[in-house]
Amino acid sequence: MESINIPYTLDYIWLLFRPAEMSKTIFNAALFILCHLILLHLVKAQEVKYKLDESWPIDSSHFSAPIFSVAVNQYTGSVFVAKRDKESSSILLFAQSGDYIQTLPIKSNTLEQVHGLTFHADTGLERYTLWATDVGNGPFGYTVKQYDLNGSLLRVLGTPGTAGSSLTPLQFGNVAEVAFDNKGLMYVVDGDGGLNNRLVKLNSNYSELWSFGQNGTGPLDFRIPHSVTVSPATGHIWVADRMNNRLKVFDPIEPKLVKSCQMDGGQPYSVRFSKDGSHLIVAQLQNDTIAFVSSQFANQSTCKKLGSVKLPPGSKPHLVDVDKFNGAFYVGNIGDPPSCLRFIPSY
Repeated sequence: MESINIPYTLDYIWLLFRPAEMSKTIFNAALFILCHLILLHLVKAQEVKYKLDESWPIDSSHFSAPIFSVAVNQYTGSVFVAKRDKESSSILLFAQSGDYIQTLPIKSNTLEQVHGLTFHADTGLERYTLWATDVGNGPFGYTVKQYDLNGSLLRVLGTPGTAGSSLTPLQFGNVAEVAFDNKGLMYVVDGDGGLNNRLVKLNSNYSELWSFGQNGTGPLDFRIPHSVTVSPATGHIWVADRMNNRLKVFDPIEPKLVKSCQMDGGQPYSVRFSKDGSHLIVAQLQNDTIAFVSSQFANQSTCKKLGSVKLPPGSKPHLVDVDKFNGAFYVGNIGDPPSCLRFIPSY
């Protein structure tokens, strides 16, 4: 393709339009300004913006300990909030309006140190459940727990009280988070510090389909895989590889890296798709920022940031979740004071 000769093009436009009572120099300057304004508008149109919903929650006094994660009921808009103190953990339920509903009656101390929280619609059994990852080192730790929405324990994955790397029987180190695809297959990022740095895929019976990863910087390696989500458009698996400072995208069928990008401005702690799938919402704990990153990028590039929200110093945003009906996102903060915040789209 031939390059455009700018002066020649301007001469052509000048001859074509010949504005009355305007010199060629003034016309060219005006045209340059117009082009610049159009370019600014196009750049502005790509910018992603959210604003804090100051009305949510109605009463924040319930956040008396660090808030590690949030899960949105994608059918009702209600919000489950995982709170963790020194002795035990609890899961709080809020209405979409911000009203506190209840603390789930989970048996005392059986959820030792909650980390990730995931809402899942089990279409096969026609029920909705919560999956909580437990990174505690006591008799109930090193596990992934499934609860019904009333807090009754349904299932435990892993070997309670024993850390390990075995897949038969299934053992975990410190599972950071889990995600599901539209077929009900589970993806587990096992590596919030501790023994493992791996991504595990489980079938609908929770048996291993594949597993890969070790501590390292290679394409299939991790240094604290901290969050996982599934692309609603392509089914690819996205992982926040925290200490490698990268977002990585994997093929769901076989252990293969599709592409990755480098995060600027701090380690990625979370990864969630926006309502329309155009960008990802990434918590960066170390600089108290929520970054909005394009879901389209070239391999080995720098992640394309489309905007960000700066939280108060010391907030320490940890994990996020998105309401797929209205596009709002919630973030759990483990700083001082602890909090759970709701942001709504403003673009």
